[in-house]
Amino acid sequence: MKTPRPLAPQPVALAISGGGARSFYQVGALQALEDAGFTFSALAGTSSGAILAALLAAGHTAREVQRLLREGHPPGWFDLTLGQGLIQPTGQQEWLEQVLPPTFEELALPLIMPTTDIQTGEEITFRTGPLVPAIMASSAFTGAVFPPHCEGHWLTDGGIVNEVPADLARQISDLPVIALDATAPLLDLQFPDPDEKKGGLLGLASTGSPSLPEILLQAFTITQGHLTERKLQDADPEWLVDFDPLRELQLQHLDQLDRGVEIGYGFMQEFIDRHLLPAETPPASL
Repeated sequence: MKTPRPLAPQPVALAISGGGARSFYQVGALQALEDAGFTFSALAGTSSGAILAALLAAGHTAREVQRLLREGHPPGWFDLTLGQGLIQPTGQQEWLEQVLPPTFEELALPLIMPTTDIQTGEEITFRTGPLVPAIMASSAFTGAVFPPHCEGHWLTDGGIVNEVPADLARQISDLPVIALDATAPLLDLQFPDPDEKKGGLLGLASTGSPSLPEILLQAFTITQGHLTERKLQDADPEWLVDFDPLRELQLQHLDQLDRGVEIGYGFMQEFIDRHLLPAETPPASL
């Protein structure tokens, strides 16, 4: 991606990626943006980013978002289940219903979010109608949460087709777009010496090789990354903030909210210092 364009503090459209617990970095970044004078006038969010975007669209500040998340206790959102899917996000849905209005139309700001039709591969976007079902669909982590049925579609994680929805932010606003990308970085896979590799069951059991789930996750991350890069080139956000260098939090670290916020705030402050448009120098008095 090209160098971000200098911006002055102003109203902006915001695109917020998914990333599980890595989205806590984004909460800190949002606070830093607000402290610098930016305001969010239109929002697009994917997966966990859809939750953050909805809370902002409901009129909450980024610090209020942190408080609501802390009170909502994300580690308790998911229950193990022996039915459809590996986990059941019952707690997440109940919390969202408590803190958000029932429909998009009742939000203070325009909001759009992508989901994926698991049968057709289509991107299905929501910007009107029932709010929480759309969020649950956008954040239904593929392979762990059974695809919910919503508006005639079986839907799953919006990150499959649109992880950083800057193009959707462009659809609903003519303002400059700031895109936040907290997707998981590539794993540091350690392979054994090629001359010592073992096939079959011995290979699967080897402690010196990546596990099959790790390899599959790496393949998904690579594919998602290439798709995201192409979509971002087309959307051309004024600022793309990529949290890839931050490795303290992984997707599952849902008990690390305050730590993630602190790290994300500092990371965003440094970004702002590098790319904020300098204030105009007042003319010298005669």
